[in-house]
Amino acid sequence: MKKLVWIIILLFSVLSGMTNPLPSPYFVIREFYIVDQNNWTLEVQVFFGAWYDVDTLYFQSNAGISYINDSILNTSEDIIIFTNDDLAQPVPVNPQGDVIKIFCPWYYFEPTQEIRYGNVPDPLVYSPVGSQSISGYGFVQGWDILSATFSLDNTPTPGLIDLDTTGVCGTMNGTVFDIDDQPVADQIFVADFPFTTDSEGHYTTRIYSRFVNVEELMYERMPNGFSFVPIEPVQYGMKPDSVITRNIYLLDTLHVGIEKPAVETSIFLNIFPNPAKDQLCISYSSELSTETQMLELTIFNAEGRKITSYPLTDRLGVSRFPINLPNGTYVACLSSPEKNLATKKFLVKR
Repeated sequence: MKKLVWIIILLFSVLSGMTNPLPSPYFVIREFYIVDQNNWTLEVQVFFGAWYDVDTLYFQSNAGISYINDSILNTSEDIIIFTNDDLAQPVPVNPQGDVIKIFCPWYYFEPTQEIRYGNVPDPLVYSPVGSQSISGYGFVQGWDILSATFSLDNTPTPGLIDLDTTGVCGTMNGTVFDIDDQPVADQIFVADFPFTTDSEGHYTTRIYSRFVNVEELMYERMPNGFSFVPIEPVQYGMKPDSVITRNIYLLDTLHVGIEKPAVETSIFLNIFPNPAKDQLCISYSSELSTETQMLELTIFNAEGRKITSYPLTDRLGVSRFPINLPNGTYVACLSSPEKNLATKKFLVKR
């Protein structure tokens, strides 16, 4: 009888494991540095746990695939750094162009991170040259995949969690025109970073060094209230410390309420997963400390109406909030009592 009971318990455990697969870990590629095809370094960060919670991590290029030695994952640190020598079998990469992936099998969503660079179809960035690396600045795409905005980086900083844009951005400038081809003066917009047009509609803003096709811009329609406007597509391939000129032509009218002075920011606000469902997770990095400043995250809908707000009392890092929002587009605004610090668009899909 006891034997039968144990068989039933074992069978129930197996079936439960099949119907409740392992939760997917969240991780992002933070930096990829190439010396030559057999000499490269990859930095990866894990969220919501530690690397020893990850069963197996695979590395893949167009030349092959191999798993990372378990000793590298046996750590409580947020970040791991590994090289070709840390793989079970060496995997070369192509410095002129490749598709680099890391992924975890055996998870329900099989989370994956991918960098496409150089002379491959649909590259995200140019091939790194000299001492350049490819750096990731976190945001999310899709239900299950924690992704990143990848950018060429003239000043690699492996092992540092805080986001550093030194040597990462180029500059884009030009003039913003409305639907009547008139310059848009004294208006706050957000591309990769917030910028404000001057009295003649001219602008200058920092842009991550990557390939981009922009079809809409965020703009401030009232204090702390943001919306989106379609634009004629703006395409560019940016390199660090370079300058390009692109005029921006709006395809709709701006519904602007009260004007507000320009906002300069060095804050990086990341939201995941995106689309969100019943929980919103954020990470942010800056010179600020919540020990000395009261920070708040405010949620606005696409019409610019305030929905809710959350005080941030933890140290800089990752915070999680429950949400109960209908499907749609929203904007999260990180602010102090004095000013807006950063904004990020996200979706809710239930």
